[in-house]
Amino acid sequence: MSIPASGGFIPSVPLVITAADDVAAAVCEARVMVDAPRPAVAGTRPRRRSRRRVALAVVLVIPLGMLVRQLPGVVGDLLAGACFPVLFALILWLVAPRLSAPVCAAGAFVIAASIEAAQLTPVPAMVSAAFPPAYWLLGTTFAPLDLVGYAAGALLILGASPALTERVPPDPEARPPATPNGRGQ
Repeated sequence: MSIPASGGFIPSVPLVITAADDVAAAVCEARVMVDAPRPAVAGTRPRRRSRRRVALAVVLVIPLGMLVRQLPGVVGDLLAGACFPVLFALILWLVAPRLSAPVCAAGAFVIAASIEAAQLTPVPAMVSAAFPPAYWLLGTTFAPLDLVGYAAGALLILGASPALTERVPPDPEARPPATPNGRGQ
């Protein structure tokens, strides 16, 4: 049923609902396709990020960063700077374990570089003066060399990502993958 409106016709409500249902069904189908497990490469088992390993790495990176910060000169600055984005990437993985290593590395670098850029303002120094432990996170003085350490830490995340994953045990109820002719193996 259509209602005339200024010389034209407006589609009836059931037609709109039908179109919305079609869009919702397409979105659900796309979501199922995105969430569906990826087919495994022959001879390998899928891997997933282990929250236990990531949490253990967080517990180890914090004192390591504090320790290497005590080293003299540029070496201590670069190593401590590398620990900063590693810690942020690990925290990102604890919150969102499905994030890929490049996304976490880039996100961690952006967070660390943003904190470093904030040191160009007096805000981190004022916060650290009011709450001294904030110094460990915010710092007080901008140092361009820290950005090199942050980039090294982001690259370290890319290399360390496989160590933070574990093999997924096979699902005993899983069906064998379909072959091109539509039958299982």
